[in-house]
Amino acid sequence: MQLTWLSSAVFASFSLLSVVAATTSVKEACGTDGEVVSTNTIVHNNKEFQVTTRTCPGFAALSKNTTTRSIAGRTAVPNEKRQLLTCNTDCTVECADIADQPLYDYCVTLTDALEDLDGEYFLAPAQTLTTFNDDGVCEYAYANLDVIEYEVCYYDVGYNGFRVADECFSDYPYSYTAGGYCVSPEVYENDWILEVYYG
Repeated sequence: MQLTWLSSAVFASFSLLSVVAATTSVKEACGTDGEVVSTNTIVHNNKEFQVTTRTCPGFAALSKNTTTRSIAGRTAVPNEKRQLLTCNTDCTVECADIADQPLYDYCVTLTDALEDLDGEYFLAPAQTLTTFNDDGVCEYAYANLDVIEYEVCYYDVGYNGFRVADECFSDYPYSYTAGGYCVSPEVYENDWILEVYYG
């Protein structure tokens, strides 16, 4: 009986490792043929940060799944004409090797810039990707996978981006992954992912 339990545990571990290794970036899942919806510049301590929101035709091809580890498993639903304010929202941190190693200090600076906008928000239309870039060394990407538009607090993006950076690569070079996610509960009216990576 123990041998069956042990072999099941080993099989489950190998399955999990292969799923994590095959992680798809939210930015890659968005696709490259989307249209830019808006651009904005945030200035913090005399440094400029670019904010770009684009449509994501690639999200429409995703079928529904419950974890970020298989972004490619989601379904699209036609957009609804509603807005939802998403502030003080919680998410689960998942570390993953998305791209090259982001630089922790640059992520902290990006977080500071976003948290200084406490009380302000940006619009994230349904099935779009909003990127926050500090010259490409650390980038946050907020994916609205839902079928309704969100009003997203800048503070939340900064705070959750810091959580990912702190948990996934603050101990570089001793223990780290090259990026990570903060994943919402992935249900209607709360279906978004924040990705942190080297842009």
